[in-house]
Amino acid sequence: MAAERERSAGWRSAWAIGWVSVALLALTLASDVLISPRVAVLTALLGLAPLLAASALTPRSTAWIAVAAVVLAAASGLWNTFGVQYAVHVVDVALVGALSVLVAAVRARREADLRDSRHIAGAAQEALLPVLPEQVGAVGIATRYHSATRTAQVGGDFFDFVADGGRLRLILGDVSGKGVGAVTEAARVIRAFRQYGASEDDLVAVARRVHEYVTNFWDAERYATALFVEITGTEGVAVVAAGHPAPLHVSATGVRELAVRHCLPLGLGPADRVTLHGWEPGDRLLAYTDGLIEARNASGAFLPRGSIEAALRHEDPNACLDELLNRVQAHAGRFSDDLALLLLTNAASTSGAQLPDTSGAAL
Repeated sequence: MAAERERSAGWRSAWAIGWVSVALLALTLASDVLISPRVAVLTALLGLAPLLAASALTPRSTAWIAVAAVVLAAASGLWNTFGVQYAVHVVDVALVGALSVLVAAVRARREADLRDSRHIAGAAQEALLPVLPEQVGAVGIATRYHSATRTAQVGGDFFDFVADGGRLRLILGDVSGKGVGAVTEAARVIRAFRQYGASEDDLVAVARRVHEYVTNFWDAERYATALFVEITGTEGVAVVAAGHPAPLHVSATGVRELAVRHCLPLGLGPADRVTLHGWEPGDRLLAYTDGLIEARNASGAFLPRGSIEAALRHEDPNACLDELLNRVQAHAGRFSDDLALLLLTNAASTSGAQLPDTSGAAL
């Protein structure tokens, strides 16, 4: 969808510049005819039209504009005086037209290479960020991801899950830094979680093993905040917060932030604390990255907590997350940070299915 919008915008831009180039030819021609040669000769300005066309049109379309400019420059001898100055103007327009076609060809080639690179990068980024199922056993799952980089699908935020038997474990977090480096390190955390998420006996051990894995690759300036969640059965949730904001618990009594015991972020120290929380049928748990709570408007005010809670009142989980994204954009005007959202729903009243075993999934 984003690629289609970009192509449509590019076509509209090229169409507009094409018509402006034609209008520039007509305006220059009319001015040259109406103004006396004793005052000014504007023939050389006809070369501006192909130069403008080269910024957006194809080399062929630019060539047509250049040919028209040269023809009009040659015809200017009908109302201007023939002579050396006339010949210089015609040659000047012809040279500028030829240069414009060359510029358009180079630009078109670079744009094609950029589209190919972005297509490959987009496919690689989408492969790094897994697509979570809508339901795993008795747990409904809804996710959203919005990159702060306009040309990227994902950034340094991440989430993933593993399930084996009656246990579901999930991770959501945010790697320090931005750009390609953050994407690479986010993929490293996901890889470690897939390796240890199902093999360790308890959630603290999972967080520790992920920390130990990434510290083999990170220096002292690299770290990641992460939230580890374990759901066993339909009545309890375990949470390990490695320097990450606590999730929001949505129940029949309202919305509250879970009281978690914070540990150091991944890469800075091993996790050593876990908290247990109630998890009733119909309850929801929203895990998020700081792109939600740190979104600021023009005056520097954060997104109000009440606005977040209002969005979570939607009955449909996907509508909740869409509304949250809309409220962030309406408040801040743009996404200044990556934003990942993970909304879990206790669907035990509508599903008694067992959690599938994904512990043997390919890493």
